[in-house]
Amino acid sequence: PWASLVKERGDGEEGAGERRGTRDTPFGPLTEHDVPVDIIVTPTRIIRVSDPLPKPSGVYWDLLSPQKLAQIKVLRELKKKLEEELGEELPSGPEEVLPPIAERGGRG
Repeated sequence: PWASLVKERGDGEEGAGERRGTRDTPFGPLTEHDVPVDIIVTPTRIIRVSDPLPKPSGVYWDLLSPQKLAQIKVLRELKKKLEEELGEELPSGPEEVLPPIAERGGRG
């Protein structure tokens, strides 16, 4: 049922959009870095997507802003390791202002 609610559209832009076109959903467009679901579970139903959308094929460094990268330790470490192995700097996405993150309180 969900697959019928999704329609493909090409974005006509070069670069990032060439890897995979965007798709419109009832909740807004999925872009190439979004991970679509294969199964939807509700309290009363299990819905298997009959025509699942393609998954991202890796990390799209050119879409990941330095600000987001700074918040995700595993990606920072992966990027550093790959840059060392390749002997060159990987691309970065555009700068952005992120919303403030919630402070974590102690337990108990």
